[in-house]
Parts: sequence; C-alpha cells; structure tokens
Amino acid sequence: MLRSELGPPNKARRKIGHAPEESLRRTPEIVATVVNALMVLFLPIIVSAVASLVPDNTHSGAVGYAPGSSPLIAATRTMILNVSLMAPFSAVAAWRTCVHATRWREGERDFQGVLEAGSCGFAAAAIPLILGVGPRLQTNPLLALGYVLFYATFGFVIGLVVGIFLQLTAMIVLMVLELVTE
Repeated sequence: MLRSELGPPNKARRKIGHAPEESLRRTPEIVATVVNALMVLFLPIIVSAVASLVPDNTHSGAVGYAPGSSPLIAATRTMILNVSLMAPFSAVAAWRTCVHATRWREGERDFQGVLEAGSCGFAAAAIPLILGVGPRLQTNPLLALGYVLFYATFGFVIGLVVGIFLQLTAMIVLMVLELVTE
C-alpha cells in the first residue's frame, strides 16, 4: 500500500482504532480487566499458599522427594499446572470484565457477570463429570444425572462466590481510578 493511499499519519491511526483521548478514557476498564485476569490466573496459587499456613496434624511433617527433586521443583510444577489450567478461565474473566466494566462506567449497574461466573463454575464441574459418568448413563441414568447435578451445583455456587469477588475488585478498581483521574 502506498503512503498516499493512507493519507497523513494521524488519519491512518484514527482509521485503525480510536482517538488517543478515547484510550485514556478506557484506561480504568483495562486496569480492571488486567487485575481480574491476574486474580483468576493466580487464585489457585493464593489459595494453596493460604492453605499451607493452616497447621496439618495428619502426618509427622516429614515429606520425601525423589532423588534429583526438591520442594522448589515440586512447587514450580504445581504452579505451572495451576496456571495452565486457569489460563482459559482467566481469558474469559478478562474479556467479560472489560465488557462489564465498560457497561458499568456507562451507567448499567447489574450483576450479570456474577451469574456468568456461576455458569462457568457449573460448566467446569459438569462437563468432566458427564464425560466420567457416561458409561453409567445406560445402566443407571438417574443416579448418574443426580451425581452430575449435585456436584455441578457446587461448581455453580463456587463460581458465584468467585464472580462476586471479581465484581467487587472491578468496582473498587473503577471507583479508585475514577477518584484519581478527577
């Protein structure tokens, strides 16, 4: 493409996306998006760290490691596994936070995002369970369906709790940045 077809450099930038003033206006949504994505991505690590502070009296405290292994290597493997499992949920949380934060700043105050998080929790529990109890569907379908619904409901409740937490963090980020930028 020739430079003459693009026009002046400023016009080419405006065609691609938005004016610089608009990107400054969207900064709070972007910050809320990044905060929530990181919260979801590192939530298992935070929960594991907090859980490790609780005393465990079920064993003597002696932990054995294979030769060539160490607690650092075990912790690194666990962290990589947790991050890789949570990455899709983090991406969905980032996308939906951006959408809902934009709506929130435009005056639409609702809790649809909390319900979406609950739905993600339901699906995250139900899909593997359905695959796991698939053979039982032919022999005892009511038991298999009850099993899936029971545990998927727990997933829904956990998703709601996470959704409320993410809603609160996004609201706090938006309010703080609104106060700072005034």
